Amino acid sequence: MINDINFTIFHQTLTAIKKQHTDERKYMEAMNLAFDGHPIYVLSDGIINAAIKLVQHFTNDKYDYIPWWLYETTDYTVYDNDIKYNLNTTRKLYNYLIKGS
Repeated sequence: MINDINFTIFHQTLTAIKKQHTDERKYMEAMNLAFDGHPIYVLSDGIINAAIKLVQHFTNDKYDYIPWWLYETTDYTVYDNDIKYNLNTTRKLYNYLIKGS
């Protein structure tokens, strides 16, 4: 069952998560202005986190590359046994995860 996710589903899921994150950030910035900095809660965190966990499961992402790729990195560079990988596209990330790194 592990590694039983095709690239199309992987790409569509990560693209949707990134879009949702961007849209919610814009919404929160607008709401901050409207509500004078009072906390605005993000409603999709639960479902987004569940989607990430599912994709991680089906790609055997045991080192949390997917959340790192979605939210943390700006250069998308990974070193594995002194080999440098540039994971700047969903295809490259998918191939890296599926190969078992």
